[in-house]
Amino acid sequence: MGRLFLLILTAKLTWAQRSPASPNVTSLDAALYGTIDRRIQAMKTIDQQNLITDPAVRRLVVNSLIAESSDPQWSDLAESIEYSAYYSNLLTTGQRIATEYNDARAWRALVSGVYNDDSRYAVWLSEQPNALPALIQAAHVDAHSTVHDTDITARVLYVLAQALQRCESKPAGKTCVLVQARRNQILQEIRNGLKYSAVSYWAVRALTLCGDAQDIELVAQAAVEPRGELTEEQIQKEWDSVIRWAQNAIRERTQAKK
Repeated sequence: MGRLFLLILTAKLTWAQRSPASPNVTSLDAALYGTIDRRIQAMKTIDQQNLITDPAVRRLVVNSLIAESSDPQWSDLAESIEYSAYYSNLLTTGQRIATEYNDARAWRALVSGVYNDDSRYAVWLSEQPNALPALIQAAHVDAHSTVHDTDITARVLYVLAQALQRCESKPAGKTCVLVQARRNQILQEIRNGLKYSAVSYWAVRALTLCGDAQDIELVAQAAVEPRGELTEEQIQKEWDSVIRWAQNAIRERTQAKK
């Protein structure tokens, strides 16, 4: 009996030594909604201990990324070096979660993040086959879209245009197979953006990368982007300049393809 007890005790100790400690999800959750110092420390803990292997921790990170990206005060917060570093870490960890676990919710959070549409991050998004469904979904705009929705759509239109442009010249690879299969749907969403002044400039800009001959006329019908600090005459003058630039770019692009 004593020998059996010793064997069981040894087995339990060995299992405990080999099993990673379960993260305190409640504490991490509280920290990720605490002060910036606590948020930074929570992300360091998650990264250093590779806690994203736990599904609950992955949900926490994605929740935080969504919350931070939708914060109306994001621009003001991003002026802080500490906050910018923290947000960048959130994006990077979100990328790991999306790519390593093919987490659909993480892909949507990454697409809806805050980034420049011509940044390396935007290029990376345009190259990810599993990001495509979230990109196309976010590209849609209609009369019910909120200001936050249109901010996301504006960036996404150009990301999708980059994907179309790249896949025209280098059509190989899984991403391009998917992009080409949904080319008409992507172009439809970009052209739809021309009707809404909140994203029309970005739709026009996107078509300079991927538009066809028909878009030379379509961009001329785009809704004028509002500019509160300018007079109506000044707005129209600047808009006409944008349209001419876009038409010339599309014309050169389509002629080069012949």
